[in-house]
Amino acid sequence: DVGADGLRPLDRAGRGELPWRPLQEEGTDVKDTVLARLGARALGKTAANPIERMAVIEKLLSIEFPRALKAILLALRGAVVFDKGAIFTPDERSPVDDGHGKQGLEVLYGIEDDRQGLLACNEMYAGQLPRDLVTIGEAPGGNQVCLERGSGRILLWHHEAPSDDGALFQIALTFDDLVARLEPQESNGA
Repeated sequence: DVGADGLRPLDRAGRGELPWRPLQEEGTDVKDTVLARLGARALGKTAANPIERMAVIEKLLSIEFPRALKAILLALRGAVVFDKGAIFTPDERSPVDDGHGKQGLEVLYGIEDDRQGLLACNEMYAGQLPRDLVTIGEAPGGNQVCLERGSGRILLWHHEAPSDDGALFQIALTFDDLVARLEPQESNGA
């Protein structure tokens, strides 16, 4: 039984078949694949009714999140941090790249109702971010990883940029593309 959002209801333990196959290989849980390599875990509170909570957040933020992002947030039910680090090579270089042209992802904001939640973080940056962006995570230094409404592009908002014109840098064309690029920081020799 798949709902209108393409997701199967989760069982009482909060697990269920997730909709995004590249994250969830046949017969495995999403937490045993890409996320496990990065040491992903929930930070803080976790949502009691994750599917309903996701629907509320999407409605309030006027966006439909990519299926891969939903799968991750529903699997962990909260903000996501990466104990092994999560780095990637972005499409565009930015002032926050490390010496190897890599950027980091420190946290994916969650579906719970706390300071690391999607609603709280988007409220905090309202008026600072361009209106067509939704912040979905944090990069080092308080920079924001954002999803562009309409196109689905993933952008870095450099909050210390000298002007709005130089504040946005493309990370990836899609969230799936970003996830495919994530690697543990330790594998980069950092």
